[in-house]
Amino acid sequence: MRSYLNISVCSQAANYMICDILLLSEPFLLLNTDNEGQRLPISRAMLDPSCYLGLRDSIVDIILSSDKDELRPARELARKFQAHEFYKKIGNTIVISAQRWHEALWQMSESEIEKAILEGSDLEADDVIVEKRKIHHGQKEKNPVDDCRFITKRMRGSLLNEPEDLPVAIQIDPSSYVVHGSFQQKSVRVYCRSFDATKRKKLKKMYGKFLRGLETTTKPLMFEEVASSPGSPRTQSYIVSQSPTIPSSLNEPSDVTRSPHIDDDGQVKSPLLKRTRIYDRLVKTKM
Repeated sequence: MRSYLNISVCSQAANYMICDILLLSEPFLLLNTDNEGQRLPISRAMLDPSCYLGLRDSIVDIILSSDKDELRPARELARKFQAHEFYKKIGNTIVISAQRWHEALWQMSESEIEKAILEGSDLEADDVIVEKRKIHHGQKEKNPVDDCRFITKRMRGSLLNEPEDLPVAIQIDPSSYVVHGSFQQKSVRVYCRSFDATKRKKLKKMYGKFLRGLETTTKPLMFEEVASSPGSPRTQSYIVSQSPTIPSSLNEPSDVTRSPHIDDDGQVKSPLLKRTRIYDRLVKTKM
């Protein structure tokens, strides 16, 4: 039971480990066929029926029992698999379409995400697995209930009627039941192949740094307003950036309209604008 639960919790990491074990043993592990003297690697076992049927879970035991030096890397990884030492998942980001940096993350390919994470690091590409995945109810972003038809409880007795007297099933109005969120969940997962605790910790730190950088570069300006008093010889422009670390830029329009936040003397009268003094502010005065 403990083995089943552990593999269930780490199922995807276990899948990646099995794939790597088979890839490491692929060139060196040959399987017997019905034709005498002919042997096939694992990836070609489908060409021979008896060879293909011999591919069971015991293939890992065959690798473990082998004494070939070429299969040593595969044996070492298989021993870790049997000891439940799986690859480590160091990051899982659920993509929410309402957030711009989440959309930017989802638009990147797995190789682009991997390259961005490892930029400036001494980690190798073989240490990282980036996976973009979708989980849904079989209809992707659609509500699966929309394709179902229902009858009331009082009609259940009519299900035994003749075909021409069967009750008519109807579609349920979505407003009659509660729908929680989206029907399809997008996520980006990052795994570490290395079993070195230092590398795992470093990769987790690099992934967090990558996400923070992506969030910073895609976040829109928190507030931006350009205002003046019509007829006044003085024009004031207030531009507030999203944080003190990101400089603002001044793009003054040709036609500046009056703002309810600026009085006729050009003074700020809105408490909200006064509070923005903690951010980066640029004031340009024309005489």
